[in-house]
Amino acid sequence: MDISNFRREYLKSGLRRVDLESNPVSQFGRWLEQAQKTTIADPTAMILATVNQAGRPSQRTVLLKYFDDDGFVFFTNYGSRKAEEIAGNDSASLLFVWLELERQVMINGKASKISTAESARYFMSRPRDSQVAAWVSSQSHRLSSRQVL
Repeated sequence: MDISNFRREYLKSGLRRVDLESNPVSQFGRWLEQAQKTTIADPTAMILATVNQAGRPSQRTVLLKYFDDDGFVFFTNYGSRKAEEIAGNDSASLLFVWLELERQVMINGKASKISTAESARYFMSRPRDSQVAAWVSSQSHRLSSRQVL
């Protein structure tokens, strides 16, 4: 199927230096607030790209839980493929895609674990069923049958 002629003009808003914050994290915060005020279903959803030991990239959608000048935080099971890839190669990329705003933000850097206390605080804030699901989940690993699921 040839879709090379499928296109549209992106005219919702321009990007002028005079309208931008001097701090890129503050600018991101402003844009995230704008995204949260729209009908975007998951404005904190971001594509996380990691690379395994063999140099093979993989991507998945995760949710941003908080951010500040020190970094952007998401949570994962330490036994998941993404955690294993980050342990072997800490380079990572985040991509926020807010199509309704005709805007995307890419963040590249090094991934690292937050403190155990921060992880525990977040885990305890989750609904009980969500906690149980996390305990029994073997993220990123193939199940032997639908019955196991």
